[in-house]
Amino acid sequence: MIKIITIPFSESLENFTDKELQEFSKRKKILNYKAEFFKGNNNSYWTILLEYENSVPEKLEKKDEYENLNENEIDLYNKLKVWRKEKAQKEAISVYIVSTNKILNDIVKLKPKTKVELENINGFGKRKIEKYSDEILEIVKKYYNAKGE
Repeated sequence: MIKIITIPFSESLENFTDKELQEFSKRKKILNYKAEFFKGNNNSYWTILLEYENSVPEKLEKKDEYENLNENEIDLYNKLKVWRKEKAQKEAISVYIVSTNKILNDIVKLKPKTKVELENINGFGKRKIEKYSDEILEIVKKYYNAKGE
């Protein structure tokens, strides 16, 4: 795929602002590029032609979601995802506001039994403890009781 980005000179910063280029290239693999400098409309510009491909295919992103989880843990992880989706729909918010995939992954790995253990999970602060801890702890408890653990 091809993308053309034009970067103007910013007199206030006394520099070329490459924010658009940086944002674009975060999740792309740049295969080839060609940069040209030009002047026009009383300003200086770099224009860059980028040949690229997406660096993380969707299938790999899905696989990363289950990183370091065994089959049993994936089952619990998926149960937590269902809970998160239902919670988000009920509250009319994004699922990632309820909990990120990383937090769900950490919950599965930590197997918390108390609110204090949930607080040890990065990204699970007081507000989430107040709103969601009872339900999450119940899901984890039921899951492991059913498994005999």
